[in-house]
Amino acid sequence: MVENQARAWERDLASARDEGEGSAARKCAVAGAGSVSRYAGEAANFGQEEKLAVVELAKQEFREAFGALAADALRNNNTSFLEQANQRSAESSPMPG
Repeated sequence: MVENQARAWERDLASARDEGEGSAARKCAVAGAGSVSRYAGEAANFGQEEKLAVVELAKQEFREAFGALAADALRNNNTSFLEQANQRSAESSPMPG
């Protein structure tokens, strides 16, 4: 099960790399797949409980990576929105005269 999930995330990683790493979703896929790949090799010789622990650890790292990327994307989006709003406001303000 762990190996199948790792393979699926490795395919996502390869796909994200092929498309480029421009979006937060792609970066998150890259981060998550990297974590799972790292643990999948170790999990090959583990028992069921140990494999579940590895999966939980990888899921936690994936959540943290996604949270950080989402926060960064939101912060950049807010900054861009405010800059555009200020620019449009300045352009539409009547010139004193």
